[in-house]
Amino acid sequence: MTVNVYGTRAIAPGSGERHFISPLRFQEPEFLHKNIDYKEWLGPALLHCPGMVEEMTKTVVIKSPVSVDLEYGNDGNLKVHRQDPEFGAIFFGDPQGKNGIHQLGFGYIFFADKPLMATNLPPYYHNNGYTEAVNPLCGSYDIGRWFRPGVRPLFQKKPDAKRISISEGDPLMYVKFNTDEKINLVEFDSHELDQLGFHSPINACITLKNQLPPTPLHKAYEYFDNARMRQKVLKIIKRNKV
Repeated sequence: MTVNVYGTRAIAPGSGERHFISPLRFQEPEFLHKNIDYKEWLGPALLHCPGMVEEMTKTVVIKSPVSVDLEYGNDGNLKVHRQDPEFGAIFFGDPQGKNGIHQLGFGYIFFADKPLMATNLPPYYHNNGYTEAVNPLCGSYDIGRWFRPGVRPLFQKKPDAKRISISEGDPLMYVKFNTDEKINLVEFDSHELDQLGFHSPINACITLKNQLPPTPLHKAYEYFDNARMRQKVLKIIKRNKV
C-alpha cells in the first residue's frame, strides 16, 4: 500500500520585498536514508535493524534556505549577523514564553490523501551550529485532516549558548510520517493557494486555531472533515502538481 504525501516549499513571511526569501532558495525535502550514507553511519550490525532503516525511509530532512547568525548579548539584546538586522528579526521571530522559544520564519506544507500523523523531530543524525546551540521542540498533527504551514523549526536556545549559527543547507529539523505504508512524495506549486488569499484553506485553518479559547486538534479535525476540506484541498493540489 502507498500513501501520497503532497509537499510545497512554503514562502517565508516577511515585511515587504526587501525581506522576502526567494522560493529558489528552498530546497526539496530529502528522505533521510538518501541524505546521509546510512550504511556507513549505522555499520554492518545495525544496518540489519529494520526499525532504524525503516524509520529513515519515512523521515524527510528540512534545510535552511539562508545563512544567518543570532547572538545573545549579556544585556539580553539579540544581534543578527550575516543578514540585515530587520530580516534576522523576522526570520527568528520574537522569543515566546518564559524560556524564550523561537519559531523560524520559513516552512513547508505537507498534505496526505488520507489520515496520516506527521511528527516534527530534531535533526539527530546531523551536527551543525544550530543543533549545537538549541533544544528543538517537537509536535505532531494529522496532515490528512489539517492544512497549514506546520513544518517550521521551533526551538529554545541551550542555557549556555551565546550564538546560533545557521548556514544555508544546514538540516534544521526532520519530519517523520508515521505509517507502515510506502510514502510517495509529490511536489505541488502553491501559487493558486496564494492567489486565494482570505479564501485559501490555509487561512481557514490558521484563523480557526486563533480563536479563543484555543481549538483542540480533535475539534479542528472535526471541522475540517465536516467542511469536506480534504476533497477541496486535493482538487487544488492535483491541478498544481510539479
